[in-house]
Amino acid sequence: VVMVSPWQTSRYMMAKNEHVVLRSAIWASMGVITVTMLLYFSAAFVASVSPELGSDTMIWAAMNMMPTLVGVILLTGVLAAGISSGSTFLSLIGFSLTNDLLDPQKVDEKKRLSISRWGMIVASLLVLVMAFFADQIFWIMYFGGTVIAGGWGVVSFASIWSKKLTERGAFYSMLLGFTGCFVARLYTDVFGGSLPFFLDSFFIGIYLSIIGMFLGNMGQTPTEEEIRQREKLFIVPEAEKDPAMMRRTYNTYKVHIVFSIFITCLFIFG
Repeated sequence: VVMVSPWQTSRYMMAKNEHVVLRSAIWASMGVITVTMLLYFSAAFVASVSPELGSDTMIWAAMNMMPTLVGVILLTGVLAAGISSGSTFLSLIGFSLTNDLLDPQKVDEKKRLSISRWGMIVASLLVLVMAFFADQIFWIMYFGGTVIAGGWGVVSFASIWSKKLTERGAFYSMLLGFTGCFVARLYTDVFGGSLPFFLDSFFIGIYLSIIGMFLGNMGQTPTEEEIRQREKLFIVPEAEKDPAMMRRTYNTYKVHIVFSIFITCLFIFG
């Protein structure tokens, strides 16, 4: 089980310190929620003008309803977001091939690099073919995102907060969560089935993921090394205990709480 604490992230993100990482994550989450909310409201408005549009609603609006300069900026942003996400996921594919499926002790670095590159090329070609021939690429993306979140969401929390999670428990949790979410999403999106909201594919993935975690943990205990690695996650470096920095971080959390309450009230009473 791979676990990374907030106090370990700055070395990977090249931030000034861990408090900057935490505050940046908070502001970024609020920004994503705000932009997503405005995007869906805008898409609903455009759909009311031209109901026959599908997943390309905002692209059509940029080309037909907006001033040329504004439309160009919007399309540039859409393209930049796609390139950024695409490069990130391709890097993850290459990393997974060389570090999760291959044994670094048995495969030299040069060969692992070559396999990583070929893996990213093959994945790129598959995505290109799907994007070219599929009419509803947005729903394919949404399908995959929900399945992934339902598969590893429980493990991502349990790997940090659970003292009983084992390697087998994490594997069974992700396996059952992924399978349940995938089958449910396939039933509703491909075969046109209908399920009550509490049996949405995401929730089914979460339910089965929890069951898989408990089944996998039965008769197992974490190893001494796993226990030590988890305990290290909760050790705050002395350099991060500056009272002024901690106060700024806590205040940022308070802003996020107020923002969350506002958004909740907006959707309930707005």
